Amino acid sequence: MNKKSKISIFILFFTLFFNSILLSQTYNYKIYFKGIKGGKAKLTIQKNKDYVIAKFLLKTIGLVDKFYSIRDTITVIASHPNYHTILLDRRINEGKYHKHIIFDASKIDTSSLISPIRDEYTAMIMLMDSIYAYKNRVKLNLYKKSKEISYEFIKTKNKRVLLNGKQVLCNFYEPTHKSSSKLKKKGETGLSIWMTKTTPMKPIIIKFDLKFGNIYLELVQ
Repeated sequence: MNKKSKISIFILFFTLFFNSILLSQTYNYKIYFKGIKGGKAKLTIQKNKDYVIAKFLLKTIGLVDKFYSIRDTITVIASHPNYHTILLDRRINEGKYHKHIIFDASKIDTSSLISPIRDEYTAMIMLMDSIYAYKNRVKLNLYKKSKEISYEFIKTKNKRVLLNGKQVLCNFYEPTHKSSSKLKKKGETGLSIWMTKTTPMKPIIIKFDLKFGNIYLELVQ
């Protein structure tokens, strides 16, 4: 990352954290890797009238950590209330696979894009906003290697899930089957979310693909 990028990122963080934060949320999750419980994750959201910062921290522990260590950090800065991605920073440390991926909207000519950029993590945070409660479709537009990847994140059906011994009725969101195939070819995670039928909605189970297998995050209540 060059000096100019670091400065622009610092300015965005400074603007959000020191200009009237209206909302702060924290969600803690248990990690299941290939069905085995062995880790923890935290999602924090900071929001004011203009920006949202969401940060995911994932860490395996115990037996799973010995088998396949995960130390991932995903940070998103998005505009509010329209939820267009401004910055996406993914620091991936999964087993022997390490990669740092940054998307910075200030570095591209957004006027040439078909649709504004909205990554899947921003889409999830968008659905957690009461403005968008029960929205059936969210349009996503990723930007990789100077190309756009557009698809829809849809509510396919209601599902009941068992959470901490209780049945919870949820809205289930995922990419279409066609989109999932396209995303996997592009190396994307194919995020799926079980959201509570409340206003605002709350993500109680999050599933996405790692380089080697699926991972589930289950909300700790």
